Amino acid sequence: VDVSEMGEFTLSAKVHRFVGYGTSIAFGVEDMAHTLKDDMENDLDLDPTFYGVISHTLQNVDGVVPGGGRVHFSVGVGNGRFSEMPMRTQVEKGKEDASYVFGNAAVEVVRNLNVIGEWDGIGLNAGFSYTLPFQEAVGTISAGVADITEYSSDQPRFIVGGGLAYRLF
Repeated sequence: VDVSEMGEFTLSAKVHRFVGYGTSIAFGVEDMAHTLKDDMENDLDLDPTFYGVISHTLQNVDGVVPGGGRVHFSVGVGNGRFSEMPMRTQVEKGKEDASYVFGNAAVEVVRNLNVIGEWDGIGLNAGFSYTLPFQEAVGTISAGVADITEYSSDQPRFIVGGGLAYRLF
């Protein structure tokens, strides 16, 4: 989403389930609804992206916080943005498909701060994430560089994001 202009949004959802021993699974959908437009101000015809992911925290590497882990990783599969390269990239870079597979690794360097490396299915990203623990929820602020390999765009891009997790049951 281009944040230089107000008014663009996407709606996504994800459900998680802790399955024990530092392992969780999640299933999600991105772009269920959106207001995204191309450079000519035409509505983008995006299909929703579905994915599944398994995440694990290494239990034998103690974290900064007692009872927590320091090393975390995830691996998943998806369609949509995980599997389709933009047409410009296909022609210019000689690629037809992305990997369908994505994953990341994160290492906690100080309390609530993780350094992250990620393959998002079409490019390599790196950054950090800071956790904001609230009384009934957990927030995150993340920043980094996307497409370090310049596989899906002309140059790396600065990215920033935020999230809020609330336990329903």
